Amino acid sequence: MELSHVIKQHREYLQSFAKETSCGAYNHLYSHMLKRFPEKNLEDFTSQDLFDFLNWLTENRSQATKRMRFAQVKAMFNFAITSLSLNIKNPCTIPLLTNSFRAPKRSPKQLIDKEQMDTIIYRTDSLRDRLILELGSRCCMRIGEILKLKGKNVIGTRLTLDQPKSGKDIETVLMPERVAERLAQYIREKNIQSEERIFKISYSGARSMMNKISKQFGVKLRLHDLRRFGATYASRAGVPLEIISRDLLRHGDLKTSQIYIGASSQHQTQRWLDTIYER
Repeated sequence: MELSHVIKQHREYLQSFAKETSCGAYNHLYSHMLKRFPEKNLEDFTSQDLFDFLNWLTENRSQATKRMRFAQVKAMFNFAITSLSLNIKNPCTIPLLTNSFRAPKRSPKQLIDKEQMDTIIYRTDSLRDRLILELGSRCCMRIGEILKLKGKNVIGTRLTLDQPKSGKDIETVLMPERVAERLAQYIREKNIQSEERIFKISYSGARSMMNKISKQFGVKLRLHDLRRFGATYASRAGVPLEIISRDLLRHGDLKTSQIYIGASSQHQTQRWLDTIYER
């Protein structure tokens, strides 16, 4: 079975259910495989062929990129075997490839502590910027969710999310009462209507805002760190992991949520112990 035919079928298969960005991520692989192996049949590929190709394609790239390209090639072969009835063994399964293109080791990320985050939030003059910080760090919202919020999505201390990342029809985000009051005040002051976006800035604008705040307070803080901070602080405050996962992060499983819980130092552990057992 010709490589070009498999790629055509695999592309159509992905387009039937995957997001546009996911489909687009394969285009780089498709084009370079066709250039490198213009007339090759899938049955003729050896593990060494794929090893040499992936090394060439990902030269000077990060281990995460190497792993992604390997996973794409492996997925394409699996598709041909299961969906196109190709009677071969997937050449990607040998240790030479799985070991060379394994996932990079994750090092626990350190987050700023609650005192620092509170200082940043309380000393942020712009109500808009403060609300973005609070919705991220207090409510564990993704920045994309925050920027899509419209007036109609605010119902008291609840926010409704249309077309959320989970694929559900709708999701609900809970807000602390004071955050909800500030958000209602902002909507009134700006006279934001039901179908209007509440925060009229782009993702790059939000990133610039965060870079400015990071520089102002001398910390390294990214937009997604706000969500991670919210989950980590909730965990350290005693909120059960299943509640953090289901209601704050809105994940489908606990394992995904555990990735968001930041690493702790011995100093932080000592402080928790002294607080719990102060007497």
